[in-house]
Amino acid sequence: MEAATEARSLLLEKIRDGIRKSDLQSTTLKKKNSRYITVGIIASALSTVIAGVTAAIGPVVAQGPPGWKLTCGLVAVCAGVATVFNGLQQQLSIAEKLAKANSCSGKLHSLEFALAIDNRDPSEVVKEYETLISTYPEIIL
Repeated sequence: MEAATEARSLLLEKIRDGIRKSDLQSTTLKKKNSRYITVGIIASALSTVIAGVTAAIGPVVAQGPPGWKLTCGLVAVCAGVATVFNGLQQQLSIAEKLAKANSCSGKLHSLEFALAIDNRDPSEVVKEYETLISTYPEIIL
């Protein structure tokens, strides 16, 4: 009986460690996703405002041909920053990784509940935990 209790405790500790890792990864990815999206939106909006104001009243930086060049350059830089950050956010698959980390965390919380509260058979929980490890090795391990 003591061996079963020890096995249950060890499994519960492994599950809780996985929860800590997946929650940490979720938090990190949420922050990164928000930063990339925010910078992209601000840079895009800024380029739009500068271009709109320039179209309505003329160059906003200086007058004459140098003013037009500087203003167009500023719009291009803002648009470029927006493109880079939006592209990086998609290329790095941040949203997909975040969804995966959240899914893993939810499944681990379910296993923790099943083992700690519901008193489910540890051998069943071990099978589900092994499946989670094979599905989310980059998060759990």
